[in-house]
Amino acid sequence: TAAGALLPHIKKDTRVAISAASSSVGMAAMATCRARGALPIALTTHVQEKRDTLLAAGAHAVLDIRASDLAQQLKQIDVAFCAVSGPVINSYAKALRPGGRIIQYGLLDASPWTPHVGLMIGKHITLEYFNLIQLLEDQERLAKTIAFIQTHIGKELPIHIHQTFPLNELAHAMDVMEANRHVGKI
Repeated sequence: TAAGALLPHIKKDTRVAISAASSSVGMAAMATCRARGALPIALTTHVQEKRDTLLAAGAHAVLDIRASDLAQQLKQIDVAFCAVSGPVINSYAKALRPGGRIIQYGLLDASPWTPHVGLMIGKHITLEYFNLIQLLEDQERLAKTIAFIQTHIGKELPIHIHQTFPLNELAHAMDVMEANRHVGKI
């Protein structure tokens, strides 16, 4: 998900805000950014608990996604890689440089929201919704993504496993995931 969504839009020094940064997709997004020389900015709801781990994983900075001044803290970002949706999209729009891009791949916040369309049009912001089906349907993009992953897996793209569970402990695994205190894959 991360490499397929981000690779066409990042290069050296691209500033990328990554929500749900401690999730497995968020960690992969940070690794993808680092491998391309981009600057990943980790967004999370548990900054104090996860800051050191996210910085060690290569985050350029770690910010609280719930901060009322998030747009000011982010400053001129180029790309927002968003698992959350909802009202935070307008914070991204304020923080994006003109011509920036929001890549929406998740729906952690399904609450209704009104996009600041005037701001998005005025700044020429692209709002892209991404899912793996798009990647599978674009053979050229898929081939580039696979080649990137094969080249970088295990080096710049480590796999972060927080904890494993036997199948008969699936309910407990879900509880751990929903507590949102983990970093990486469960």
